[in-house]
Amino acid sequence: MRAGTTKTTYIRGGLHTTNPQLLLSELDNNTSWLGYPGEVPIIDGGGTLVSPIVFEYYTQRVTIDNLTIRNCVTTAIDIHGGGGAPGAAFNVISNNEIYNITATITAGNAGGSAAIRGAFNAINNTIKNNYVHDVDCVGILFVSGTTSESLSGNEISYNKVVRTNRTGQ
Repeated sequence: MRAGTTKTTYIRGGLHTTNPQLLLSELDNNTSWLGYPGEVPIIDGGGTLVSPIVFEYYTQRVTIDNLTIRNCVTTAIDIHGGGGAPGAAFNVISNNEIYNITATITAGNAGGSAAIRGAFNAINNTIKNNYVHDVDCVGILFVSGTTSESLSGNEISYNKVVRTNRTGQ
């Protein structure tokens, strides 16, 4: 997709492993990653992969829609920036099912584990109509590390989060 004109990738039904991660950057701006209509694509982290889908800083206008993401560690979808750089912005995470996320809680990371996590200048993103269940972490979390970081304009709506093992859902 990066080198060509393709802007939409349909992921067919079945089991897909993402090792390494699907690492999205500004080279992926204005793209969509969609589950194929009528099929159930399953992104499986194998129980060891941390964050199968990661939005790096400057990633903008990327859509993740209609996927099942399971069996990963700490976070399923991580939307972030950091180091003073502009965060990921104007992205859409919608209509996904996320489950079986395990999180090892240690000093310093107790608040950072979530099925969907936005952090460090992640602004103007839309998180909607996702079903998060049976996770050993917070369902959806947006957090900043310092007072100079912004999380403004994020819309988190119409998500269903059940059976989590942490507070702050």
